[in-house]
Amino acid sequence: MSEHVKPYLSRLTVMFGTPKTDDVGAFLAEYARILAKYRPDVLEASIDRLLSHHRYRSFPTVAECVGAIEDTLSARQKKKPIRAAASMPRGWRDEDITKADSLCSGHMGRQADAEGWLGALHGFCCKAGRLPMGIEIEDLRDAAACVDRVAAGAETVAIAPGQFTALATKMLEQRARLGGRLFGSSPSLTARSQAMTGETS
Repeated sequence: MSEHVKPYLSRLTVMFGTPKTDDVGAFLAEYARILAKYRPDVLEASIDRLLSHHRYRSFPTVAECVGAIEDTLSARQKKKPIRAAASMPRGWRDEDITKADSLCSGHMGRQADAEGWLGALHGFCCKAGRLPMGIEIEDLRDAAACVDRVAAGAETVAIAPGQFTALATKMLEQRARLGGRLFGSSPSLTARSQAMTGETS
């Protein structure tokens, strides 16, 4: 049984008594198995909600416990401040973006700009707070190449292909603007992307 679930089950037992079953240990182990994926603070907060809504002295069902937990999570989510998506892509903080700008301003960033994977590099730096190494670099190059192919129509996806193509094209535009912001180059597509979209021969 997961240790962080034990206090939760202990509180339930105090409030509602020992479950009426032939094998209490196995019964509670099943609860613990299902509830183990939730954080301790969420479990603790959800008990008050459960106590407020459970009308009987019988031991709450697993469904009631999960319902109270999910309601707790939903309530927390509603309280979170909404960030400006335009200035903070993918929810990254200003300091994450500033650090990524600094990391991408060196030799690797210039190489990525020239080769067409600066957007992928910048996104990695925002998330990881460092430059990529080894296989990570190859993965970023592959991801950027895939965006190029989708934008050019050279690669299709099974679900909503038009929307994916539009998204890939937007990512190319954002990549070009990023290069212009970091290196002062004109915001245009890389030679590889231009060739794939038919802008050059």
